Amino acid sequence: MFRRNRLNTDNVIDSEELERALGEKPAPTFSQRALVAAQDATRAIYLADIGILRLATLLFLLPNALFALTLGPAASLPLLLGSAGALAILWRPMADGVSSLAEPVDFAALSLAIALALALCLLGGETHLFYANADWLARDGVLQDLSKHFYPVFYRYQDQDFLLRAPLGMYMTPALVGRFFGLHAAHLALLAQNATLLASILYLSGRLARPRSALVVLLIAAFSGLDILPTLVLAASRWLQEGVWPHRPH
Repeated sequence: MFRRNRLNTDNVIDSEELERALGEKPAPTFSQRALVAAQDATRAIYLADIGILRLATLLFLLPNALFALTLGPAASLPLLLGSAGALAILWRPMADGVSSLAEPVDFAALSLAIALALALCLLGGETHLFYANADWLARDGVLQDLSKHFYPVFYRYQDQDFLLRAPLGMYMTPALVGRFFGLHAAHLALLAQNATLLASILYLSGRLARPRSALVVLLIAAFSGLDILPTLVLAASRWLQEGVWPHRPH
């Protein structure tokens, strides 16, 4: 009796053998689909040129969102909606045939762009590692005040109240870092933010300008410094006339 009711294990077909026999694969589970989606998103963000554009856009929009939070609802809502709309456009799937931003990241070119951007920012006076001109007196003051106080920042001078007015976009995110980690961290955050944005511009401009990438990148890097040419001409003219090279001590 017992033997008649035993299962005949010799006739049981393994599930994998059955799948192979039918030529079908089991439907992926929810966790497997989520993992694949996360991997695809990671590749899209970090391994394609569109990811560089997305990162730069995030860094550009974050100060706008931080500034919007200091305003009333009527003023902040349009800023926040506009930022959200820009992100939605960038994160939607790219249309068929659009390949310029879907190409894999050229890490060699990106490394050169980062090195060049970092050098330009440091030579421009950020972190004061190199000479910083008088413009940094105002920039340092804005960054320090925003790191200590939430915007809006008011000043009392000769019995009158004054509101801090400046191009705040460059300072809002670094100031938030300085609020928690100190002024030195705010200066490093400013350097990281600006170098990343400049490197993104250099890299993407070079990629779009192929095969003249190097020429375009050099033109962009040199453009903001071309005002040194008339200064040198005037200085050389005075040196030839008076034998003195003019200088402005700071």
